[in-house]
Amino acid sequence: MAGPEWDDRPIHRASLPNLGEGTYKLGFVPMGDSPSPIRIDIKVRSAGSDFAGTSWNLLFSEKFVLKGTPVDTGISKYYTWEYVGQKYVYIPEVEGETNYEIKIERSGNLKGSVTISLSR
Repeated sequence: MAGPEWDDRPIHRASLPNLGEGTYKLGFVPMGDSPSPIRIDIKVRSAGSDFAGTSWNLLFSEKFVLKGTPVDTGISKYYTWEYVGQKYVYIPEVEGETNYEIKIERSGNLKGSVTISLSR
């Protein structure tokens, strides 16, 4: 989430591909000016062939806080950055056709960039 098109958008929603049962990991590539905190919700909606009238079920919700750790090498000083929070997501087996959605809600410095990934 980098670039001027994201500057004034605190909330972003996106469809996810069909996820198989298993444990996934959220990955972050933050910088010192990245937004903090970030809340991530992952929802699923399942039904036969018709999604009308079905509701979203929350599978995961976590608030991540950006933490800077100072490093002093003796020659230079700098910070490393990480988001602190539960980064593992368990996706259960879901019967029938499914839709998945991720919602990312950013606070703080919305002009700061961060890369977010979901991998198995």
